[in-house]
Amino acid sequence: MTVYQTQNGYVWIGTANGLARFDGRHIRSFSNSPDVLQTLSHSRVFSLYEDQEKYLWVGTRRGLDRLTLANDTVDRMVLPAEIAPKARTVYAIARAGEESLWLASAGGLLKLDTRTGKIIRSVDALTGRAFGVGEVRTLVSDGAEGIWFAQGNQVFHLDRHETVMQVLDVAKHRGAQHLSSLEQMVRSLALTPQGRLWVGLNGGLLAWQRNADTGLMSVFELPSQLQVPRAAVAAILQDHEQAVWLAFGDDQGLFRWREKQLSLEHFVHLPSVESSLSGNSLTSLMLDASGGLWIGSTDYGANLVDLKGRGFSTYLHIPGDEKSLSHQLVSAVLPDDADFAWVGTLGGGLNYVNLKNGDTRRIPLAEVGVDFIRMIVRDDRRRLWIGGEALHVYDPQTRQSQAVISKQSLPPGARVTAVAFEANGEAWAASSVGLYRIKICQQ
Repeated sequence: MTVYQTQNGYVWIGTANGLARFDGRHIRSFSNSPDVLQTLSHSRVFSLYEDQEKYLWVGTRRGLDRLTLANDTVDRMVLPAEIAPKARTVYAIARAGEESLWLASAGGLLKLDTRTGKIIRSVDALTGRAFGVGEVRTLVSDGAEGIWFAQGNQVFHLDRHETVMQVLDVAKHRGAQHLSSLEQMVRSLALTPQGRLWVGLNGGLLAWQRNADTGLMSVFELPSQLQVPRAAVAAILQDHEQAVWLAFGDDQGLFRWREKQLSLEHFVHLPSVESSLSGNSLTSLMLDASGGLWIGSTDYGANLVDLKGRGFSTYLHIPGDEKSLSHQLVSAVLPDDADFAWVGTLGGGLNYVNLKNGDTRRIPLAEVGVDFIRMIVRDDRRRLWIGGEALHVYDPQTRQSQAVISKQSLPPGARVTAVAFEANGEAWAASSVGLYRIKICQQ
């Protein structure tokens, strides 16, 4: 349900079955025991926040708990008596001041005095209206002890004095006018250091941008070509490279958007790939101190991605995925430029791979003429010489090839394995049955 890292480096994972503390090797769990008051108020944990006094505040389905990090003891906080038990879920927590916290709850917006443990309803300083009509599902700090929070299809900016500074109406955003009222309900919020407010809906994604002069938010239009799924956005996060990550529910998986991109990068669970997501219905995102991206899922645990790692990028053959390599046996690679490469396989022919996102264009055998590729080289006319059970010259511009050594002219099982060029316009081709000298015709 949520992932959070405390200052001591521990990663805390709130789940539907309790709270887990991970130290990098071991997990300790905390849960609810009905007969023991010094346990969580409920085992379903929605939110976590560490304050300056080294307390970890835990929002559960039935209220708010305080976990003392020094000795792992748990104390339950008392919510206002008028809030019904079913409305005591604490969905999100944010700092309100040195000694207070904002709470997004099913019973409205609440405020906690961390010194006394007293929780009260938050009231608009100008109108005297309590923010308790309908649940507050999500909130995010504005960086100045105020918050942005959502009720239904509206997003409010509340300053530290509990004065409403601005109200954003999702229904009036052009990007949401085609959505139903249920799809316009706000599920998640994220405010970036660049002043952009991201709003995740039950049916997609919207954004507003802060005006540097007025301090108010105005509509930010996403690229019209950006195809955002019409599904619930459970969590939004910006990483150290300013890329925005979107965790979707409804079996949609994980998406990444970089500024000025016209398409979303998509990450999903692939049964044959161990390093893919464990599941596609996601619930939470968290960036840890070392650059790791934690991704919570509905039914398949937590995932960790090292965003700052200098590891390998792996390009695979994935059955049923036409954008993956055509075969698992890769036998020849030729870089085309910094972002693309030609990849030859043994039994799957030629591929053209986008190295940034892994998308692959499989070149039809009728174009290339060689299926079991042993070598690829480029001549001074940027044609590809492709050797294997035959030797063909392939022109990527015309998408046509010409046989230099046909399959029929080689003995069964023979392969062309290397080609080298001379300045006099000749080429040498090495094969398992001898050496060929080839006169290159200039056309």
